[in-house]
Amino acid sequence: MQSSERLPSYEETTKVSKALVNEFISELEREQRSRDSFLIVLLDRRLGIDDKCKAVEGAHRIPAIEQDTDAESVEDWLRLRGMHKLAQSVCYYVHTRHTSSDRHWCKALIEADIEIRWIVQRMIWVHQQKRNMGPRTFDENLKSLKRKYWRVHRKLWIAEDSISSRSAARGFAFQRQKIDWYLSSELREDCARGGGCCGRTCGGCAIPRTIDGLRTEGMRNRGHCTSACSCCLDAHELDGKDIGDEITDLQGLRFDTSNTEWLPDPHTLRLLKGYVFSI
Repeated sequence: MQSSERLPSYEETTKVSKALVNEFISELEREQRSRDSFLIVLLDRRLGIDDKCKAVEGAHRIPAIEQDTDAESVEDWLRLRGMHKLAQSVCYYVHTRHTSSDRHWCKALIEADIEIRWIVQRMIWVHQQKRNMGPRTFDENLKSLKRKYWRVHRKLWIAEDSISSRSAARGFAFQRQKIDWYLSSELREDCARGGGCCGRTCGGCAIPRTIDGLRTEGMRNRGHCTSACSCCLDAHELDGKDIGDEITDLQGLRFDTSNTEWLPDPHTLRLLKGYVFSI
């Protein structure tokens, strides 16, 4: 027997969801709300975690977490209950609304990450070309890349240790506990749009980058594609010999450090979130 009740359409469901999100944001932005009442709002069961995260990140002003110490207390409370994604969204909100607009530290972090990924991916390409290069050229190329790797590894460590924002430092510390932190939707999208493996079905970014003969113990060999990615070179029918030693990916990095507004352009925000807050 068929039910006479009509299921709601996609448009109707979306409309109801948006109304609930807007109501949720209004509750978050209410003045003179205590920490405990704010936490009660966050536990509203009518919305899923993803909708709550979007609401927190999109709110104009949340009085209950205006102070960084209040926000940190809320983050700790959420983490103790396993609500890590929502805790990261609170952290992201505080950073983008109440922290200095100086983003040079984040650009330095991204640049060092790009460099170290490029070097590792270039090492793999060199190993793939071993037979064509000959032993002497192979050894020279590999030694040069290893020297660069050591230099950039220290550069990345310094960048990670120089995060000037307390909220960003908290978000970063928790994010990097996950070995696959870089597989966030923001960074996958960035990789796919740049012609990387995340735009294809090869799955190259989801696994460690390695090849027989390359010692990867202690090496940062996870991450998204650069112009040195062998898989991308093959997919786009490019010759790795034409790349040279210059990391052109750094020239193509779009990350605004000059904007003095709290909220920079969407692309800069997406990279900031992907490299520091997303889980």
